[in-house]
Order: sequence, then structure tokens, then C-alpha cells
Amino acid sequence: MMSSEGSFTLMIMVSGPLAKEINMNSGVGLLGHGWQANNTIGRAVRLCLINIGYLWPGEIDMALIGRPSPHTFFTFAENMELSPWESFNEGLGYRREDSCVTVSTVTSVGLNMAMKLYGGGVVEPWDVNVVINDIVNDVASNRGVFAQYKIGVANPLAHLRKHIIIVHPELAIMLHRHGFTSKQSFRDYIYESTKVPYEELTEQEVRGINDRINTKPSDIDIFFAHDAIPEKRLPILKESLKPGGKVPVINPEDIHIVVSGSIPGYSFGLGYFRTAHKTKLITGAALTKSGQ
Repeated sequence: MMSSEGSFTLMIMVSGPLAKEINMNSGVGLLGHGWQANNTIGRAVRLCLINIGYLWPGEIDMALIGRPSPHTFFTFAENMELSPWESFNEGLGYRREDSCVTVSTVTSVGLNMAMKLYGGGVVEPWDVNVVINDIVNDVASNRGVFAQYKIGVANPLAHLRKHIIIVHPELAIMLHRHGFTSKQSFRDYIYESTKVPYEELTEQEVRGINDRINTKPSDIDIFFAHDAIPEKRLPILKESLKPGGKVPVINPEDIHIVVSGSIPGYSFGLGYFRTAHKTKLITGAALTKSGQ
């Protein structure tokens, strides 16, 4: 990621009891300064990249205009205390009492993939239905990769895009009252609402989708080698490419919903690419009770 000319950056998100124990920020200013744990973790990762990876600007670190928050990255914690939903960990099959860290390469500046803000704050009123519509429209913009894709062509605009949606607690509570009693139910709604009726597809989009279906997965772990559809999703996509079908613009497992921030607050969305997202159980943090 660091050798790309794009301004990609890292999201480092901790979920579970360990975050509270070490006093990570998951409220006001969750991406800002002033919190020792958040800043120390992000800075430690940056120093490792410099001193172990030799990532000097213009040599190996090739971001042409730099990257947002390059010193500490986007380092924050899940706000479990104010969330009406299951924890991020539980959604992945871990226990609520487990502590996990999720590291993801997220897009930032350019390629129409900038961080998207969704309604909140106290400056102006916001409506939960408007915010839901904003989120759906953001994910629906994935449709743009349909016509862009061609077998064997490394086109950044054609890469399958994933979404991390950070929902501030007030919005999460409003969504819960709106009938989304779990993150899973909200994720399923986004997935279904962004499908494109087959009859609305252009000839170029159908060609691009078929090209992607016929792209074989690669074992090489490089940026441009993962444009193939996951094998388990192929039957669903093929079945949708006929009259009466609805073509999904995203795989449901590529929509991640996290509750973080404050009341009042803002929600925001980050995009990422397939290979650059992992969640692992935190073990061996011997100086903490939660991480032992």
C-alpha cells in the first residue's frame, strides 16, 4: 500500500474490553489528537514502517501528495458502551469479551473515493431516512466499476470497492428504533437496496460483469491480482444476469459497520480493497488484563 502513488492510509480500529482498559478514544475527536493510547499506537506503526520498512517519501513511500494523518493514521476504538447493537467482534464470530484489532488500507483522496460524511452534529438538523439514503447511494456508486472492468487491464477505477461505515452512537440508536435491531439487518438492507435491475444495465456494464466473472482468482498477493469474483459468489451473480434479475454491486461480507464517535457526532464511510483488510484477536498484551 505504501509504495502506491495513491494517497491510501491505514485504519487501525480496536474493539473489545482492551480499548477501554488502555483508555483509547472512541468518542469526541476519535480521529484527532490528545489521546495517548490512540496516538502511541498509530505512531508506533508509523515508526516501524520508517525504521523497518525504510519508507522514505519519494523513495519507497510513493504517495504523490502524501496521505491523511500520516503520523498516527486513523487509530480509534469501537464505542461499545453507547452502541445498541452487537459488538464488531461478535459480528465476526468472536465473543463480546474478546479484544480484536482491525487493520485496513483505506482510500482517501482521489478516484472519487474520499471519506464520505453522513448526517449528524448540531450545526443543522438531520433525518435518519436521509442518512440511510446517503449511505445506500454511497455504496450504490460501486456500480461504476461494472463498465470499467476489462480482463487483463489494471484499471484502479475498476477495482471492487468495500466499505467500512463508522456510525456515531446517536445514529445507531435511531437506526435501532427504525427497525434495524442488529448490524446484520442494516447490512442486509444496504446490500438489497443497492442491487441493480438487469434491465437497467448498459451493454458495456454487462460486458464488464461477464469479463469479471471469467477472471480467474490469482494466488499472487498484489494490488491488481484480486479483481475476480469470490467463487462462492459466482452462482449468485450469474443467476442475476438475466431478465428479472438484480445484480449486486457489493458482497454483503464487504460491508463493515462500526459504532464509534459521540453524541452528537458524525458518521463517515471509508472504502478499501479486497486484500487490505484483516481482523485478529489480540493476545500477548501481558501488561493488560484484557489482552493476556
